[in-house]
Amino acid sequence: MTIKKSNRLDAEIYTALLCSEIQVAIDEHDYQLFGLRVDDRKPAEGEEMPESHIYEDGEKTDELVGGVSTLAVGHGVPVARALAGMHDYIALGRGWITLVGGDAGHRGVDDGEAVIHGGVALRSWRVER
Repeated sequence: MTIKKSNRLDAEIYTALLCSEIQVAIDEHDYQLFGLRVDDRKPAEGEEMPESHIYEDGEKTDELVGGVSTLAVGHGVPVARALAGMHDYIALGRGWITLVGGDAGHRGVDDGEAVIHGGVALRSWRVER
């Protein structure tokens, strides 16, 4: 499914559909942790995601966070909350929202951030501005 925000009502409808599809994908997997991330590429399903970098003042550093940086979803964290937290990233332009799963991780420094160790891409959705 491609999510295109042509007007406010369409965006609300598509967001509701996307939330539903993401929840179904979460329910289909047995990982302990789930998170969403926005990227400029679509990873293959089952692909181990590369570790995320630490950013300082908006600049990417060579230092890694120890896993895949995501916004936590599932296990009591509503999908809509994570999507709302991604609004600024999505607004930057086209990209992919990817559901990442894993069995170990830690909390990140940002609100709602989950760093998933050995995170695997489970499913991706195209987003257009």
